[in-house]
Amino acid sequence: APDGKGGCTCGPECEDAVPTGRNNKCFGFCPGGDSLDACVFDGKGGCTCNPVCEDFKPDKNGNCPDICPGDGVCAPDGKGGCSCDVPTPVCTDFEPDEIGECPDICPVEDGVCAPDGKGGCACTKGCEALDPDDDGKCTGQCPFTNQECVNSGGSCSCVVDCEDATVASGCDGVCPFTGERCAVSNGECACLEPCAAGTPEKNDDETFSCRGFCPFDEGQTCVPSEDNSSCGCVGLCEFDDPDGGCTGFCPETGEACVETTGGCACEAPTLCSIEVSKKCVVPRAPLPTGGGCDGKIQTLQLIWTGSVPVQVSGQTTDAPGGLVEPGQLLTITNLSGDNDQELFLQGAGISGTSTFHISCSDDEMDGPEDCGKLQGNGKKNDEGINLWALEGLVSAKGGGFTCNTAPVNAEEGQDQCTLVPRNPPSCDTGKPDTITFLFNGGSSPNNPAAQCASSTINKVPNSKGKFHTDFKCSGSVDPSSPVIIQVDGASGTVQPGQTFTVNLKSIKDTRLSNGGGVQTMEFHTSCSQPIAAGLTAGALTIVGLDGNLISNEVSYFYDITNTGDTDVEVTSVFDDQIGDIISRPFTLEPNETRRFTGTDNVPVTSIGSLTNVVVVTGNAEGSAEECFAEDSVTVFIGGGLPGFGGGF
Repeated sequence: APDGKGGCTCGPECEDAVPTGRNNKCFGFCPGGDSLDACVFDGKGGCTCNPVCEDFKPDKNGNCPDICPGDGVCAPDGKGGCSCDVPTPVCTDFEPDEIGECPDICPVEDGVCAPDGKGGCACTKGCEALDPDDDGKCTGQCPFTNQECVNSGGSCSCVVDCEDATVASGCDGVCPFTGERCAVSNGECACLEPCAAGTPEKNDDETFSCRGFCPFDEGQTCVPSEDNSSCGCVGLCEFDDPDGGCTGFCPETGEACVETTGGCACEAPTLCSIEVSKKCVVPRAPLPTGGGCDGKIQTLQLIWTGSVPVQVSGQTTDAPGGLVEPGQLLTITNLSGDNDQELFLQGAGISGTSTFHISCSDDEMDGPEDCGKLQGNGKKNDEGINLWALEGLVSAKGGGFTCNTAPVNAEEGQDQCTLVPRNPPSCDTGKPDTITFLFNGGSSPNNPAAQCASSTINKVPNSKGKFHTDFKCSGSVDPSSPVIIQVDGASGTVQPGQTFTVNLKSIKDTRLSNGGGVQTMEFHTSCSQPIAAGLTAGALTIVGLDGNLISNEVSYFYDITNTGDTDVEVTSVFDDQIGDIISRPFTLEPNETRRFTGTDNVPVTSIGSLTNVVVVTGNAEGSAEECFAEDSVTVFIGGGLPGFGGGF
């Protein structure tokens, strides 16, 4: 038989062939056939030259083979098989589907299978295929039940009524009145008039809203005016350019348009938010402005000229934690004892001692002419690290000078400060009339709760090297209970931690008594023997002479900032050591900062460190919302009094 390629070939007859492959291909010859293609699958597992539609079943796509004679169509018979007798489907056989659409199977030219308005489908002329009639009306059919055939500029087209349009479709419906637009309103499509032509409507919650449309659908919204008398279009926050400032409208009540990463966004404002920054400043003790060294040096002021920070020890200084930076002013106080005083240094590449001769006999450290000279290698300039520039000194008999070249504490203050008490009042500066005692058990850093045995008044010499040899003390009292003080025939009760002032001459014979016992003391009161603030006598500590107390001033700065989005009324600024810092409330605008100052006189009893806390309270303006802020600083109280190394 012909092989289909212009030649002949031998092969089986079609009826004897076996279908092969996924597509049931048959290779066999049919009588009178002009190629092997005439032999096909018979639908029953074999091959045939005469296939019959009814022998097949619809394939996976629901199709039957096109093998019916004439104009017949082999189609699914609805019973799982195929048949040439299945009638051709027509439009009227169908009903509109769930979205109101009919199948496009009308044979009529330009015909449309569309809903007939009676629940079925029918073929009719399509809307867009017709022209308006003489009355300007369009009568053509639209494929969807929610569409209407209307005259649009002289031609017919299918449109959706606005109320039937969906938000997802962009509210593409039409409105019956000129000037209206189909737009989103309350989550639905509705016919709206221009925004500016509308009037605000009152809502159930007593607020107002507008329903008009804006010329720019994206980026604008219609809102009431501030007095709710008219409507207008405003730009939405999310469409703002942050370079021009975020000033757009936020639809949610209480939100504000703020700059965010990459643009603008609506966020709920932080109504009440404040911060406080507290800093401390310890004013430097004033030095005499002129004159020379007279008596032993008690206070030295020096500037570190080294190139690296150093840790210093061995003396009473005002260096926070003992660390001195290059160019920093260092004050050494309470110098006493041997003429050569040592300061130990430790730093990168530096380890050793600086020596200072304090007898006023060092020609390079005894007058204003020595300002700026390097010190630290002793009187003979032969030992010690001399990288300290002289800035000033105070000597025992009131002499001294200051060079006024070192910077004072910066106005911004510090998070922590070191307070070195000034040289205490004593008989060396003149005979006093009154003396002030503190009843604290005679405690000092080295002798907590000490009494007679650890008194220091008889162990510390004055500037002339004399001791208070006439001091006598016996007995003890309970330092935690009130005590009765008897001096010169007078008596009174003093609480623990309380001070009292009496005439110096009256303390010659002093008696203390409480439930813990009786303590008696005798003093020499002519000032020929040492009497100085800071010394202890039995259960008492001398804290002042002639009203000049060992008390040291510390200043504080309070910077209060409104970090919220609305005005805040600050109602209280309270320091737990000083008390109220403000006398009346004040208002801060957003991002505004105001500074307040306070001063505390740190008492002699505050040994080691003193941490105080400030608490700021405020209210958002026009709101009951309250906010708080707090900060603290620590003042390290160092130093020591001559002879016993601790001190106040």
